[in-house]
Amino acid sequence: KTTFAIESADKISSGDDWFLVDLDQTYRIDRYVVVSQTPDPASRPTSFTLQGSDDGFVWKDADSIAGQESDRIERRVPPFRARYVRIHLPKGKPFAISEFELYYTGGELTG
Repeated sequence: KTTFAIESADKISSGDDWFLVDLDQTYRIDRYVVVSQTPDPASRPTSFTLQGSDDGFVWKDADSIAGQESDRIERRVPPFRARYVRIHLPKGKPFAISEFELYYTGGELTG
């Protein structure tokens, strides 16, 4: 598996970081999954805000997580539209993200 990771010593990051995806067009989203498969629990994103944007500059909060210790976070959110979606990590590094999945289920239960 591939993991995007920023370690404590990385100079690329100085806190208040984010992990961003450009979906190439606007989509509806109502569920997301964040997986952090890392042997170091300190690198799991335990607190973050899921945000969406149409232009990559103005961001709207879609969900917030605080104090999560799991290596897999799966949440339903009120439906929103966005081309750009990011996980905003206010505490910054270290963090490791193995999977970031976005879905629109239309309210359907998923397994």
